Amino acid sequence: MESLINVLKKLKFTEYESKVYIALLENGSCTGYKLSKVSGVPRSKIYRILETLVSQGVVEQSTAENSSLYQAISPEQLSALLESSFKETLSTFKEESALISMEKSNHTIWELEEWRSILSKIKMHVSEAKSSLLIQVWVDELDDELTALINQKQQELDDVVIVLYDRHKEYQTTLTNYYAHGFEQDKLSEIGHRWITIVSDKADVLYATVPFKGKPKAIHTKNPILSFFASEYVIHDAYCLRLIDNFPEQIKNQYGEDMKGLRNLFSI
Repeated sequence: MESLINVLKKLKFTEYESKVYIALLENGSCTGYKLSKVSGVPRSKIYRILETLVSQGVVEQSTAENSSLYQAISPEQLSALLESSFKETLSTFKEESALISMEKSNHTIWELEEWRSILSKIKMHVSEAKSSLLIQVWVDELDDELTALINQKQQELDDVVIVLYDRHKEYQTTLTNYYAHGFEQDKLSEIGHRWITIVSDKADVLYATVPFKGKPKAIHTKNPILSFFASEYVIHDAYCLRLIDNFPEQIKNQYGEDMKGLRNLFSI
Protein backbone atom coordinates (compact mmCIF):
# COMPACT_ATOMS: atom_id res chain seq x y z
CA MET A 1 0.00 0.00 0.00
CA GLU A 2 2.81 2.39 0.87
CA SER A 3 4.35 1.99 -2.58
CA LEU A 4 1.00 2.79 -4.25
CA ILE A 5 0.57 5.83 -2.01
CA ASN A 6 4.03 7.03 -3.08
CA VAL A 7 3.11 6.57 -6.75
CA LEU A 8 -0.12 8.54 -6.31
CA LYS A 9 1.78 11.29 -4.49
CA LYS A 10 4.10 11.55 -7.50
CA LEU A 11 0.93 12.03 -9.58
CA LYS A 12 0.14 15.08 -7.40
CA PHE A 13 -2.32 13.44 -4.99
CA THR A 14 -1.94 14.26 -1.31
CA GLU A 15 -1.34 11.45 1.16
CA TYR A 16 -4.92 11.66 2.46
CA GLU A 17 -6.33 11.70 -1.09
CA SER A 18 -4.24 8.63 -1.91
CA LYS A 19 -5.47 6.78 1.18
CA VAL A 20 -9.11 7.59 0.38
CA TYR A 21 -8.79 6.41 -3.22
CA ILE A 22 -7.05 3.16 -2.22
CA ALA A 23 -9.57 2.50 0.57
CA LEU A 24 -12.44 2.87 -1.91
CA LEU A 25 -10.73 0.43 -4.29
CA GLU A 26 -10.31 -2.10 -1.48
CA ASN A 27 -13.73 -1.70 0.18
CA GLY A 28 -16.06 -0.73 -2.63
CA SER A 29 -18.68 1.99 -2.15
CA CYS A 30 -18.64 3.62 1.29
CA THR A 31 -20.26 6.40 3.25
CA GLY A 32 -17.98 9.16 4.41
CA TYR A 33 -18.23 7.85 7.95
CA LYS A 34 -17.15 4.32 7.03
CA LEU A 35 -14.47 5.63 4.68
CA SER A 36 -12.91 7.65 7.49
CA LYS A 37 -12.62 4.48 9.57
CA VAL A 38 -11.19 2.19 6.89
CA SER A 39 -8.81 4.79 5.39
CA GLY A 40 -7.48 6.27 8.61
CA VAL A 41 -8.29 9.79 7.39
CA PRO A 42 -9.79 11.97 10.18
CA ARG A 43 -13.55 12.60 9.95
CA SER A 44 -12.85 16.33 10.14
CA LYS A 45 -11.06 16.09 6.77
CA ILE A 46 -12.79 13.23 4.96
CA TYR A 47 -15.65 15.19 3.35
CA ARG A 48 -13.40 17.98 2.09
CA ILE A 49 -11.10 15.40 0.52
CA LEU A 50 -14.04 13.55 -1.02
CA GLU A 51 -15.37 16.82 -2.42
CA THR A 52 -12.00 17.45 -4.08
CA LEU A 53 -11.78 13.94 -5.54
CA VAL A 54 -15.35 14.10 -6.81
CA SER A 55 -14.65 17.43 -8.50
CA GLN A 56 -11.60 15.87 -10.20
CA GLY A 57 -13.60 12.88 -11.44
CA VAL A 58 -11.52 10.45 -9.40
CA VAL A 59 -14.40 9.51 -7.08
CA GLU A 60 -18.10 9.17 -7.95
CA GLN A 61 -20.92 10.19 -5.59
CA SER A 62 -24.46 8.89 -5.19
CA THR A 63 -26.95 10.69 -2.92
CA ALA A 64 -30.15 9.08 -1.66
CA GLU A 65 -32.28 9.63 1.46
CA ASN A 66 -29.95 12.27 2.85
CA SER A 67 -27.02 9.87 2.69
CA SER A 68 -24.10 9.86 0.24
CA LEU A 69 -22.15 6.91 -1.06
CA TYR A 70 -18.77 7.18 -2.72
CA GLN A 71 -16.89 4.87 -5.05
CA ALA A 72 -13.52 5.15 -6.81
CA ILE A 73 -13.17 4.99 -10.56
CA SER A 74 -11.10 2.02 -11.73
CA PRO A 75 -7.30 2.27 -11.99
CA GLU A 76 -7.69 1.98 -15.79
CA GLN A 77 -10.11 4.93 -15.82
CA LEU A 78 -7.80 6.93 -13.57
CA SER A 79 -4.83 6.23 -15.86
CA ALA A 80 -6.82 7.42 -18.88
CA LEU A 81 -8.02 10.49 -16.98
CA LEU A 82 -4.51 11.46 -15.88
CA GLU A 83 -3.09 10.87 -19.36
CA SER A 84 -5.79 13.02 -20.96
CA SER A 85 -5.26 15.77 -18.39
CA PHE A 86 -1.48 15.70 -18.92
CA LYS A 87 -1.83 15.88 -22.70
CA GLU A 88 -4.23 18.80 -22.39
CA THR A 89 -1.90 20.62 -20.00
CA LEU A 90 1.12 19.93 -22.22
CA SER A 91 -0.74 21.20 -25.28
CA THR A 92 -1.65 24.39 -23.45
CA PHE A 93 1.94 24.82 -22.31
CA LYS A 94 3.22 24.49 -25.87
CA GLU A 95 0.70 27.05 -27.14
CA GLU A 96 1.38 29.57 -24.39
CA SER A 97 5.17 29.15 -24.35
CA ALA A 98 5.30 29.60 -28.13
CA LEU A 99 4.09 33.17 -27.57
CA ILE A 100 7.16 33.98 -25.48
CA SER A 101 10.09 35.45 -27.36
CA MET A 102 13.07 33.54 -26.01
CA GLU A 103 16.38 35.25 -25.52
CA LYS A 104 18.95 34.20 -28.11
CA SER A 105 21.25 31.44 -26.95
CA ASN A 106 24.60 32.50 -25.62
CA HIS A 107 27.88 30.63 -25.41
CA THR A 108 27.41 29.41 -21.85
CA ILE A 109 28.35 25.80 -21.07
CA TRP A 110 25.41 24.08 -19.37
CA GLU A 111 25.78 21.00 -17.18
CA LEU A 112 23.51 17.95 -16.80
CA GLU A 113 23.89 15.07 -14.34
CA GLU A 114 20.69 12.96 -14.36
CA TRP A 115 20.69 10.23 -17.04
CA ARG A 116 17.07 10.62 -18.10
CA SER A 117 17.63 14.33 -18.53
CA ILE A 118 20.84 13.70 -20.51
CA LEU A 119 19.17 11.11 -22.75
CA SER A 120 16.22 13.41 -23.36
CA LYS A 121 18.62 16.20 -24.36
CA ILE A 122 20.50 13.81 -26.66
CA LYS A 123 17.29 12.86 -28.44
CA MET A 124 16.30 16.50 -28.74
CA HIS A 125 19.66 17.35 -30.35
CA VAL A 126 19.17 14.57 -32.86
CA SER A 127 15.52 15.30 -33.66
CA GLU A 128 16.09 19.05 -34.10
CA ALA A 129 19.10 18.77 -36.44
CA LYS A 130 18.27 20.55 -39.69
CA SER A 131 21.41 20.39 -41.83
CA SER A 132 24.04 18.09 -40.29
CA LEU A 133 24.55 15.61 -37.49
CA LEU A 134 27.81 14.18 -36.11
CA ILE A 135 27.68 11.48 -33.45
CA GLN A 136 30.02 9.28 -31.43
CA VAL A 137 28.06 6.76 -29.36
CA TRP A 138 28.46 3.36 -27.71
CA VAL A 139 25.94 0.59 -28.37
CA ASP A 140 25.23 0.52 -24.61
CA GLU A 141 23.54 3.93 -24.81
CA LEU A 142 21.43 3.23 -27.91
CA ASP A 143 17.78 2.54 -27.15
CA ASP A 144 15.11 1.92 -29.79
CA GLU A 145 13.89 5.51 -29.81
CA LEU A 146 17.34 7.05 -30.22
CA THR A 147 18.24 4.54 -32.94
CA ALA A 148 15.03 5.37 -34.82
CA LEU A 149 15.70 9.11 -34.55
CA ILE A 150 19.23 8.69 -35.94
CA ASN A 151 18.01 6.51 -38.81
CA GLN A 152 15.35 9.08 -39.62
CA LYS A 153 17.98 11.85 -39.78
CA GLN A 154 20.13 9.69 -42.05
CA GLN A 155 17.23 9.67 -44.48
CA GLU A 156 16.46 13.38 -44.15
CA LEU A 157 19.94 14.92 -44.11
CA ASP A 158 22.93 14.58 -46.41
CA ASP A 159 25.57 15.25 -43.77
CA VAL A 160 25.27 12.59 -41.07
CA VAL A 161 28.29 10.79 -39.59
CA ILE A 162 27.97 8.12 -36.92
CA VAL A 163 30.98 6.57 -35.18
CA LEU A 164 29.85 3.53 -33.22
CA TYR A 165 31.72 1.89 -30.33
CA ASP A 166 31.24 -1.60 -28.90
CA ARG A 167 33.78 -3.08 -26.50
CA HIS A 168 32.72 -6.57 -27.67
CA LYS A 169 33.08 -5.55 -31.34
CA GLU A 170 29.74 -7.13 -32.22
CA TYR A 171 27.92 -3.88 -33.22
CA GLN A 172 24.47 -5.40 -32.81
CA THR A 173 22.28 -2.49 -33.80
CA THR A 174 19.65 -1.50 -36.33
CA LEU A 175 21.50 1.69 -37.24
CA THR A 176 21.48 1.87 -41.02
CA ASN A 177 24.90 3.45 -41.57
CA TYR A 178 27.87 3.91 -39.26
CA TYR A 179 31.63 3.59 -38.87
CA ALA A 180 32.56 0.77 -36.47
CA HIS A 181 35.45 2.03 -34.37
CA GLY A 182 37.35 -1.21 -33.69
CA PHE A 183 39.80 0.17 -31.10
CA GLU A 184 37.40 0.30 -28.15
CA GLN A 185 39.58 -1.48 -25.59
CA ASP A 186 42.45 0.89 -26.29
CA LYS A 187 40.15 3.89 -25.85
CA LEU A 188 38.69 2.50 -22.63
CA SER A 189 42.20 1.93 -21.29
CA GLU A 190 43.12 5.51 -22.13
CA ILE A 191 39.93 7.26 -21.00
CA GLY A 192 38.33 4.87 -18.50
CA HIS A 193 34.70 5.43 -19.46
CA ARG A 194 32.25 5.52 -22.35
CA TRP A 195 31.09 8.80 -23.87
CA ILE A 196 28.68 10.39 -26.29
CA THR A 197 29.47 13.29 -28.59
CA ILE A 198 26.76 14.98 -30.65
CA VAL A 199 27.15 18.05 -32.85
CA SER A 200 24.02 19.22 -34.63
CA ASP A 201 24.14 21.78 -37.45
CA LYS A 202 27.82 22.46 -36.67
CA ALA A 203 26.67 24.73 -33.87
CA ASP A 204 25.15 22.85 -30.96
CA VAL A 205 27.35 20.35 -29.13
CA LEU A 206 26.57 17.88 -26.35
CA TYR A 207 29.23 15.77 -24.70
CA ALA A 208 28.40 13.17 -22.04
CA THR A 209 30.63 10.86 -20.02
CA VAL A 210 29.14 7.50 -19.03
CA PRO A 211 31.30 5.85 -16.35
CA PHE A 212 31.03 2.16 -15.48
CA LYS A 213 30.46 3.25 -11.89
CA GLY A 214 28.97 6.49 -10.69
CA LYS A 215 26.69 9.00 -12.35
CA PRO A 216 26.93 10.15 -15.96
CA LYS A 217 27.58 13.82 -16.58
CA ALA A 218 27.10 15.99 -19.63
CA ILE A 219 27.60 19.48 -20.98
CA HIS A 220 25.87 21.21 -23.87
CA THR A 221 26.65 24.53 -25.46
CA LYS A 222 26.50 26.63 -28.60
CA ASN A 223 30.00 27.91 -27.96
CA PRO A 224 31.49 28.07 -31.49
CA ILE A 225 35.00 27.09 -30.40
CA LEU A 226 33.83 23.92 -28.64
CA SER A 227 31.46 23.14 -31.51
CA PHE A 228 34.36 23.41 -33.97
CA PHE A 229 36.66 21.11 -32.00
CA ALA A 230 33.89 18.57 -31.34
CA SER A 231 33.01 18.54 -35.06
CA GLU A 232 36.63 18.03 -36.07
CA TYR A 233 37.03 15.27 -33.49
CA VAL A 234 34.14 13.24 -34.92
CA ILE A 235 35.02 13.94 -38.56
CA HIS A 236 38.67 12.98 -38.21
CA ASP A 237 37.68 9.84 -36.34
CA ALA A 238 35.51 8.92 -39.33
CA TYR A 239 38.31 9.81 -41.81
CA CYS A 240 40.70 7.38 -40.11
CA LEU A 241 38.11 4.61 -39.86
CA ARG A 242 37.24 4.99 -43.54
CA LEU A 243 40.89 4.63 -44.52
CA ILE A 244 41.26 1.54 -42.32
CA ASP A 245 38.11 0.02 -43.85
CA ASN A 246 39.25 0.68 -47.43
CA PHE A 247 42.93 -0.22 -47.08
CA PRO A 248 43.16 -2.81 -44.27
CA GLU A 249 46.00 -4.91 -45.69
CA GLN A 250 48.24 -1.95 -46.52
CA ILE A 251 47.72 -0.51 -43.05
CA LYS A 252 48.37 -3.86 -41.34
CA ASN A 253 51.57 -4.29 -43.36
CA GLN A 254 52.71 -0.85 -42.27
CA TYR A 255 51.57 -0.84 -38.64
CA GLY A 256 51.18 -4.50 -37.63
CA GLU A 257 48.32 -6.98 -37.55
CA ASP A 258 46.71 -5.31 -34.53
CA MET A 259 47.56 -1.85 -35.93
CA LYS A 260 49.17 -0.83 -32.65
CA GLY A 261 51.76 1.15 -34.56
CA LEU A 262 49.01 3.31 -36.05
CA ARG A 263 48.10 4.57 -32.59
CA ASN A 264 51.67 5.31 -31.51
CA LEU A 265 51.66 8.96 -32.52
CA PHE A 266 54.76 9.83 -30.51
CA SER A 267 57.17 7.89 -32.67
CA ILE A 268 57.56 9.29 -36.19
